[in-house]
Amino acid sequence: MFDRNNKNQVYSIERLIIPERLKDARIYRGYSQQELADKINVSKQAVSSYEKGNKNPSIEVLSNISKTLKFPFDFFYKEMEYKEINPVYFFRSMSIPKKNKEMLYKKLEYFNSEILGFCENYINLGRNNLVEVERKDYFTQEDIRKIVKDIRQNWGIYDLPINDLMYLMQKNGCIISYINLNSEKTDGFSCWIEDRPIILINNIKDSATRLRFTLAHELGHIILHKNLSNEESLKQREAEANFFAGELLFPTEQVINEIYSTTLDSFIPIKYKWKISIAAIIRRCLDLELITDDRHLMLQKQLSKRKWRVVEPLDDMIKNEEPRLIQDIFDLLVNKNIVTKNYIIENICFDDEELIEICGLREDFFKEELNIKLNKKTSNLSRVK
Repeated sequence: MFDRNNKNQVYSIERLIIPERLKDARIYRGYSQQELADKINVSKQAVSSYEKGNKNPSIEVLSNISKTLKFPFDFFYKEMEYKEINPVYFFRSMSIPKKNKEMLYKKLEYFNSEILGFCENYINLGRNNLVEVERKDYFTQEDIRKIVKDIRQNWGIYDLPINDLMYLMQKNGCIISYINLNSEKTDGFSCWIEDRPIILINNIKDSATRLRFTLAHELGHIILHKNLSNEESLKQREAEANFFAGELLFPTEQVINEIYSTTLDSFIPIKYKWKISIAAIIRRCLDLELITDDRHLMLQKQLSKRKWRVVEPLDDMIKNEEPRLIQDIFDLLVNKNIVTKNYIIENICFDDEELIEICGLREDFFKEELNIKLNKKTSNLSRVK
């Protein structure tokens, strides 16, 4: 007998999976076909057949796939919108394994198509307010100073410390997410997708000042290297993005005006004011020739001796900045009764824990709706009594 309430029965009778969804989910989690096959107790050939659409997995196998890859059933049946994009990705290391890069590409692709795509059904994300930079094979320090000065003027911060870099970048059109990148070699990576700058930051526990530097570094790639190909000089691009980050967080003029001593202890109040790590301040001093190579080496040794390479003074006082864009959009849609929280989960087809992580949502965001319903029921019962 057919039972419409039996979800497994409905799926088995009415629907075939979208093969590309299975392949994407596998890559998203960083599995090879053989690794997934071992996890779900089927052959590699079977996984290959599922992904090519030659064979549909049974409900039992699909259930194992869903649990292993942590994607809900509906994800594998959701139609895909095909859109040709050729983004340029910015990585800090060429030593990242190919499989890991493919995983990172897929995470960014799905963040753009599923999360931002859903938001754009209701909200105009607007244009970015970043400066346009002419393509150059090489940016001098003076080039970068001028670009950063334009950005600071354009964003209305001029020569002042940046209180909340995350908020400022989002306000001016950058889409930012903390996400598990499953790689200790990658602090973050970024790309342009059409006219949208997207930055993914590894959600490893790091100090606020180091995370700010990573954000500024990725912004450097976004602005300086928009028109470059993936193959062009990584070492040079990294040096340029690092100098950009230092200049954005602590501009040259202010470095010269405020640094009177080059001892580690003298850098502590500067760190507090500008929210830049002591390690980055030392680098600024070297780049601007305020210290010699020998003095730089001595400061590096002192950092190690004091064990400041891992934890610096004030790390526990300067708070981490959080991405708020997606949280604010979801709050707006829910508060205006445009969508429910369950509708968000059902339409994006991600696990609620996954959405909380990659969207920067409150940990209890999807539980709040249930609590409200339970409270209403409890209130009704108390009145009956």
